[in-house]
Amino acid sequence: MHSSGIWISSWVALVFEPLDIPETEVLAAVSTGHLPDPDTVARLVREAYERYVGNDEGTVADYIPALARVNRSLFGFSIVGVNGAVHEIGDARHAFSI
Repeated sequence: MHSSGIWISSWVALVFEPLDIPETEVLAAVSTGHLPDPDTVARLVREAYERYVGNDEGTVADYIPALARVNRSLFGFSIVGVNGAVHEIGDARHAFSI
């Protein structure tokens, strides 16, 4: 059995489709608070990025000045494990207002 997107959605918040990860690995990551092995995380980060980088749906919240100034084509994210391991992709180093 493979995981639903619930596990990774806490990191990425956009991945809702099933991912190719063994359930035992998912449960181990969830129960310990640690990320899976670095190669798995790198693969998942890359897959999520490739899946959503071209998504141009929605509108910019232009009623919030800080968000209205942001280039809507920017897209990136970073995953950081409790041990300090960092996995980033795309425009992850661009300062985003939240």
